[in-house]
Amino acid sequence: MAEVIDLEAKKKKDQNRKAALERSRKIEAVLHMFQCSQCAMKCMKCGSQMELVPHESSEPRLPYRFCQSCKEEYMEFLERLHGRGDPECYWYNKEWMEVWKAWMHYQDALGRYQISEGFRRLMDEIKGS
Repeated sequence: MAEVIDLEAKKKKDQNRKAALERSRKIEAVLHMFQCSQCAMKCMKCGSQMELVPHESSEPRLPYRFCQSCKEEYMEFLERLHGRGDPECYWYNKEWMEVWKAWMHYQDALGRYQISEGFRRLMDEIKGS
């Protein structure tokens, strides 16, 4: 005769597996947020590896971590926002300005997400379990 299947045990096992998968998805979401967007050793714009630099510097404090190349572009972007900038750099055109504006909008959205109720709830769930 065939073996009797314990349906309650099978149901419980499936629920545990689904709960473990859900927890794993939540942890991955948090890890992705902090590993990818908050890494102190990567340029926030291009993602290239950087050396950790002490905060005490003669350069003006920027709101983002940039490699040297992206920092120069950011400074040019700020100049152009104020109607200045190097006119010989023809490649810094309207579309280039749109790229920078979109990137800054993305950074603002990340910041808002990190302080959102949903993300805080997710963090609390992960801390509590």
